[in-house]
Amino acid sequence: MRFFFLILLTVLSISCNQKVYLEKSDLQWNPYKTGDVLIFKSSENELDTLHIVNVSRKNFASSLRMEKYTNEHIQVLGKYRRPKVGDFIHREILDIKSGSSDEWSEIDFSFSSYNATYYGKSELIYELKTLKEKTFITPFSVFDDVIQLTGKIGPEMLDGHFSQLSYQHRAIKKLYWSKSTGYVGFEMWEGETWLLYDKYRVERF
Repeated sequence: MRFFFLILLTVLSISCNQKVYLEKSDLQWNPYKTGDVLIFKSSENELDTLHIVNVSRKNFASSLRMEKYTNEHIQVLGKYRRPKVGDFIHREILDIKSGSSDEWSEIDFSFSSYNATYYGKSELIYELKTLKEKTFITPFSVFDDVIQLTGKIGPEMLDGHFSQLSYQHRAIKKLYWSKSTGYVGFEMWEGETWLLYDKYRVERF
């Protein structure tokens, strides 16, 4: 009987840990490499710098419960400095997850600046491909492959949640993503806009 249960557990373990990998077309949605530096400039002439500190590729289950698959993820970690505090904050700014036989590949655009965050939903890649691309002009370049994403949380839903922080935290209304370059701009609910001002790579980051 014990031998039977060992076999059963082995079969369940194998069936619940099937690794599924990102397709080549999924990988093309990540334009970043470790050492990339993104500088954004606001309509108020403020500057904000985002450093890409790590780009990882690994398989893991999407939750703590027993999963049928372990999906492959590409996760992009960025860091930025809080101006009034002076320390650096590290946050994941992009997560691309592989699909499987019963689910689609998806992207979590989890962009943050020093005082603002985009609160969206995980986007299915096949749906992103259907979005109309637009021309988007920034001080850095003109992009012809930009899609617009809309935040799901406005300022009224953040009231009181971040009052303990020493900086003003705000929600991003619109996020602009270039399929070739990545984040190229965002717009706040209050109307303030931030555009990609410069992008370069530090080889020895």
